[in-house]
Amino acid sequence: MHFMDRFVNGIDDLPGPDEKMKGHYRSLAKDHGNHHVHNILKNISPELAQKVHPPNLNRILRYIEISTLKGGRGPIEPYKDEFRIFFLVWPSNILRNRIEKRMEEMFSLGWIDEVRGLMETDHETTEAGLDPIGYPILMDHLKGKISLEEAKREIMTSTVKYARKQMNWLKRLPCTTVHLEEDDELDEVAEGVVNFMNGSGCKQDPVYPRTAA
Repeated sequence: MHFMDRFVNGIDDLPGPDEKMKGHYRSLAKDHGNHHVHNILKNISPELAQKVHPPNLNRILRYIEISTLKGGRGPIEPYKDEFRIFFLVWPSNILRNRIEKRMEEMFSLGWIDEVRGLMETDHETTEAGLDPIGYPILMDHLKGKISLEEAKREIMTSTVKYARKQMNWLKRLPCTTVHLEEDDELDEVAEGVVNFMNGSGCKQDPVYPRTAA
């Protein structure tokens, strides 16, 4: 989502990363907790602190960088050439089924073993790559706090909420919405989108009748 926003709207003149500063605040978080570092951000920039929760240490550190460092790399202008964004929307019941299928595939490929291995190496859920949906929940399961079925329900609920958040966020962009149906094949949908862009969309086109600018 952030990539699309930068593509359409460009990037402000922000400072680059400062690993030494991050290391300092990571040490503070390890010794005193994420809330301590979040309070530091709150003192520096209350506005940015309101945009992030204490568990998201990476975002907190980036906001501290933005608030305290100077000397950005120069702004990046929005993409100037012609473009069009197609937003594919599944019916809610189909979307939920697809999310559940993907989740079960991840379990069958050894998701629990992956999380167990990360815990054995003392990785925290706030470290890079470990705060997405599912990892903290599975860590609670492996610690005996919740059953596997409870973990799956929580993961499903969180993922569905995130999918809705993505859809609401995408509405901010200049999108052409394509409302998919249960029997749609994505290869055919993609072909229909290409035909539509090439000006050959017609009443029989599999995408054209269900698009809304």
